[in-house]
Amino acid sequence: MRNKSLLRYLLCLIMSFSLHAEETEPILLEWEDIHSASGYKIEIKNSKNNTIFDKETNETKIELKLTPGKYKKRLTIYNKLGEIETKTKWLPLNILREKGIRVKVKWKEIPLAKQYLLEIKDKDGNLVKKKKVKSNSIWLTLEPGNYKRRLSAINKLGEVESKTKWLPFNVILVQSPEINEPIKRHTGIRGDKAKEIVIKGKNFEKETSIELEQNGYKIPIIKKVVEDQNSLQVALNLSESPIGKYRLSLHNKRGKKLVVPSFLNVKEPKVVKPKETENWEIVMRSLAFPGWGELFAGKKYTNSSYRNRGIVYSSVFVTALLYNINLRQNFQKYNTKVAKTFKQGSTSMVLTSEDDEGGRTAIALATTSRLQTQKNKMAAISSQSNNATQFLVGIYLIQLMDALFINRNVNKIIPNKTGLNISIEKTTFSPFRESRYDMYYEFEF
Repeated sequence: MRNKSLLRYLLCLIMSFSLHAEETEPILLEWEDIHSASGYKIEIKNSKNNTIFDKETNETKIELKLTPGKYKKRLTIYNKLGEIETKTKWLPLNILREKGIRVKVKWKEIPLAKQYLLEIKDKDGNLVKKKKVKSNSIWLTLEPGNYKRRLSAINKLGEVESKTKWLPFNVILVQSPEINEPIKRHTGIRGDKAKEIVIKGKNFEKETSIELEQNGYKIPIIKKVVEDQNSLQVALNLSESPIGKYRLSLHNKRGKKLVVPSFLNVKEPKVVKPKETENWEIVMRSLAFPGWGELFAGKKYTNSSYRNRGIVYSSVFVTALLYNINLRQNFQKYNTKVAKTFKQGSTSMVLTSEDDEGGRTAIALATTSRLQTQKNKMAAISSQSNNATQFLVGIYLIQLMDALFINRNVNKIIPNKTGLNISIEKTTFSPFRESRYDMYYEFEF
């Protein structure tokens, strides 16, 4: 009886300490080895007196998981015959939540060591942990920071067999990234070269990596900015991204990961046909002045092709018009010279004596020669002016027909939410780009 009372006392001492753990973290229960025991049974009850753990074992330790709270425990010892040798009373078992991080310290087993003594000091040299264990590992709760550790091996006589030096180690808090609830889903437009997304949450780090993936395709990341641990900004290149829903993956170091399915939905650009009335806005401008309609269409539909064509039409038409005006002025100039030459010749003929046949003949020949030269130049100018006029009419008609066909084949560009224009590549039909038109008009002065 005395031995049994002493045994119960020892077991009470061994099992009366408080264990420290956090949710989902394992804890370790250990007790002294009883030589006469063939096995043990551990029972644990919760605060409602319901048995939540009941297990038999041949070892003197057992690892289990408990959430922080108040429990009761009891140890049963079986003798060599498998009979109950003794039972402890129901003793309190308090699982306390400590501030800090649950870390597992593990080391290689040392031959002949029956126990180990683990000592831990903080950066100021204060002893913060001192634990004796039989196994070669232990769970501890420590605040993030810099520490030193020393391990002592204790033999079966309770003497220190060996000690390590004080070795430094760090405890780093690494948490999984989180996104604020409710999660904001985003929409992107295929072709957008700089889609910006701001993700709000917590535990973001500069090293946090980000992926948006669908069926093996990963959207190119142009830039990533972690403003603080609660905000992450990313710019995506959706130029070649297939349409569909993309899964978001955020990775912190040491494998901490967050996956959000269907975070980004990439869609085709919206294509809107301009209203039929818009066609006449273009045509009426082209009627008023060549190229104005194309310039208007280029600005309205954000299309440089139309703008460039409008500039070409206007420039060519103005140049041809000025050239034609200059030719007409030269024609009038030579027409005046012809009249003046004819008048001078007639005057000279009148002033010449009728008896001077040779002089009159010379004057007539000279006047006729000058008149013929001037008329030849006038004919050349007239021909050039006719060609220039034909060219003017041709340019006018070409740009007018181009304006008529613009609205039938152009798609209006819809700006996205970021203010960037989405480029839609579409070949615009123009009947005058690949065809020749020979037009001839006669204009007499």
